[in-house]
Amino acid sequence: MPHLRSRITVARWIIGVTAVLALRTTGAQRPATPDAAARRPADPLCWRGRPLARCRAFVLVEFSAPRHLVGSRLDPVVAQPGSGHPRWDQGLASQFVYDLGAMVNVGERSAIGGTLTAGVITDDPSTPLVLGVTGRYRRWLTRTVSADAAVGVLRMPVGVVERRAFGDQELYRTSVHRPAVMAEARLGYGDLVAVSARGMLATDGRGRTHHALLAGASIGSTTTAVATAASAAWIALLFGLFYAGGDF
Repeated sequence: MPHLRSRITVARWIIGVTAVLALRTTGAQRPATPDAAARRPADPLCWRGRPLARCRAFVLVEFSAPRHLVGSRLDPVVAQPGSGHPRWDQGLASQFVYDLGAMVNVGERSAIGGTLTAGVITDDPSTPLVLGVTGRYRRWLTRTVSADAAVGVLRMPVGVVERRAFGDQELYRTSVHRPAVMAEARLGYGDLVAVSARGMLATDGRGRTHHALLAGASIGSTTTAVATAASAAWIALLFGLFYAGGDF
């Protein structure tokens, strides 16, 4: 009997220790559940935009191509077909632009921030510069789909009509750089790609107002950074070969 009691006691100890280890193991595995994963601290800064549960703030590095749809035109006498680029002459025209900035998540579904804009007008062979600043609000529709609203001021070439100082006083076309007010709506996916609609309004400083509506697409931070770095490296290589007298 003493041996039987000892064996029962040992069995109870084994069962107790096994139960404690099982409970501890179960507790250690709990953070892997979705609820525990959702409670992990948000990253302070991300290269791709995410809601507050994932990121407190994120970087914006975007490349966009707003294309001219409709807008005001110059007078027919200087905007007749075959004499140039009517949309460029009007000024608020198609663009290739970079936006560099950041946003901060201020709620579960809201973020605010801004960007600096730099690019070129593509309807003009001389590709004049576009420069400006933009404020932006983002609403997270889902974890990956977002809607942005932006307003800003861009330095744009605006077409004007001039008279030549000498000769027959013939009218001719030129452009002046003026501040243009811009408002944009953007729908994005995963901070990788987006489509946008952009309205622009500017005065030429001579009593005339110009307006335009543009639509376009853009690529987001990670894709833009990789593509830009690869392009810059390729251009640097070509210039290096050119100045070194290499053959292409």
